[in-house]
Amino acid sequence: MYVSNGWSVVYALDAVTGEEIWTYDPEVDRSYIRLACCGPAHNRGVAVYEGKVFVGTFDGGLVAIDATTGEEVWDVDTWIPADLADLILPVHPERLGENFISVKVAAKPDIVVVM
Repeated sequence: MYVSNGWSVVYALDAVTGEEIWTYDPEVDRSYIRLACCGPAHNRGVAVYEGKVFVGTFDGGLVAIDATTGEEVWDVDTWIPADLADLILPVHPERLGENFISVKVAAKPDIVVVM
């Protein structure tokens, strides 16, 4: 079982015993807390695919971790220029300002990542 905390630290746990198997800490700069609306409480969890655990980091990164060893496979910075920063889409147009979706987009040739 894989879980993450608000600072994007990922834990692999034995689902039966709860014993920790490995921990991966992307060492997010804690000064980013001043840029967040609600602190590191917005934890979006992890995704698991083809032997890797993926986590979006609090500072705008995307990391792939080997699901067995906990070793980093790769990481990419998904920050984009300020003039293209957050695209904010209302969820309920009649309730503007109450609900929104914030989307980060990173693009490379032939690859687009939306977080």
